[in-house]
Amino acid sequence: IHLSDIAAPRCFEVQRLIQERLDIPVFHEDQQGTAAAVLAALTNGLGIVGTPLSEASVVVAGLGPGGQAVVRLLVAAGAGTVIACDTKGAVHAGRGDLGDEGLTWIAGNTNAAGLSGPVTEVLAGAHAFVGLSAPGLLSADAVRAMAPDPVVLALAMPDPELLPEEAAGVARVYATGRPDVPNQINSGLASPGIWRGAL
Repeated sequence: IHLSDIAAPRCFEVQRLIQERLDIPVFHEDQQGTAAAVLAALTNGLGIVGTPLSEASVVVAGLGPGGQAVVRLLVAAGAGTVIACDTKGAVHAGRGDLGDEGLTWIAGNTNAAGLSGPVTEVLAGAHAFVGLSAPGLLSADAVRAMAPDPVVLALAMPDPELLPEEAAGVARVYATGRPDVPNQINSGLASPGIWRGAL
């Protein structure tokens, strides 16, 4: 079953209920499709700069359906360090406002060092940034504070967290969700391959 265009938080409940009732895979394009495309892009981008995923520190900004699925897949794929951020900053076990089941899972499975603060603070020294959040979140200076040769996947739509002209000469690998910029990352890119594999 391929689900698409179901808004949060309803999408989590719809997928959970279908999975409980059926013994076949249930794929939500906005969650698992986004996560698959991001994992592929991140693996390729880190490969270009010579950093294995298992040794990479990755900061994910934006924890809607796509962001939460990305975090879960990065953890399952063995990413070295994953730090997830929402509008209140880094998610960690010590935060007292984790009323959501998804955030509770993220707090228990990421950010072992318990880093806190806004995304621009926890981004310092990171190898990669995955943005599924809001336009203009990053500055070129924030990217300069990352590890050498950073990978920046600025996927907020229609305007990314960091504009292409701001990323030039700062990010070693840069991608957006926009079709008019090279290196487009979009959930729709994953669907044909996933369906071909399933069939």
